[in-house]
Amino acid sequence: MANLWDNWKQHAEASHIMKGQSVKDYHQKSGHNFDLNFPGLAPGGVHTPTSFIGPTLGTGYQLAQEGLRSILPEGKNFLGVTGTNIGFIDAMKSGLEQAKLNTLGMTKQGFNVDEYNEFANRFGLAIDQKGHRAQQFKQQQLMNRRKQDMQQRIREAEAAAKAKAEKKRIEQEKIKTAQKNWKPTYNPASSHAEAQATGGDYHSGHESTVGGQTTDWGPSSHMIARGGLAQHAPRYANGGLIDFFRYGGFIG
Repeated sequence: MANLWDNWKQHAEASHIMKGQSVKDYHQKSGHNFDLNFPGLAPGGVHTPTSFIGPTLGTGYQLAQEGLRSILPEGKNFLGVTGTNIGFIDAMKSGLEQAKLNTLGMTKQGFNVDEYNEFANRFGLAIDQKGHRAQQFKQQQLMNRRKQDMQQRIREAEAAAKAKAEKKRIEQEKIKTAQKNWKPTYNPASSHAEAQATGGDYHSGHESTVGGQTTDWGPSSHMIARGGLAQHAPRYANGGLIDFFRYGGFIG
C-alpha cells in the first residue's frame, strides 16, 4: 500500500511539473507516466485484468476536474482548479477528450517518447524498473558512496593512529633500553685486574687503578689510595701544593 501511495505521489508531481512547464502533448505524456508508475493498471504495460483501471481513473479525474471548472466562478481557484466560463456540457466533452489522450499515452502513442525521457531526466522524474525514481536511486547510490568514503576515512585514521602509537612505543622502548644499558663515567670494578681489563676504577691498600692504569703509592700511602689524594693528584700537581713548594723556595 505504501508503494502505491509513493507511486501516486510521483505521478502527481510529474503531471504537475509537466503541466506547469506547458509540455507538448501533456495529456499523453502524463498518461505514459501513469503507466510507468502503475504498469499493472494501464493497458500500455503488462496486460492484466486490472489494466482498465488506469483509463477509468483518468476519465473520472478529467471529467471531475473539467466539471468543477465549469461550476466555479471564472478565475476562482479551488484545490488547484481554476474556474472558467465554459458550460458544463462543453466541460464534459473536454474532459472526455483529455481522458482519451491520457489513455493513448498509456499505450505509448500520440507523443514523442524521446522527448518525454529527456524531460524526465532533466527534472529527475525518470522511473527505474522497480517503479522508483531513477533520481532517488542515484541519490541512494551517492549516499552509499559517501558512507563507504566515510568508513574508509575512519579506517585510514585508525591505521594512522595505530602507526603513531606503535612509533611512540618503539621510541619509548629505545629510551628504556638506553637507560638500562647506560653506565656512569665512574665505573667501579671488583679488582685491579677487572679495572685494568675494563678501564674501570678500583682502589685497595696503597694501589689505585684508574682508567685501566694501576699506581702504587707506596706502603705508607694507603689513605691516599683509598679515594684520597691519589684521585686528585693532577689537581695538586698542576698549580697546587707542588707549585707552592716549587715557587715558594722549598724545592730547588
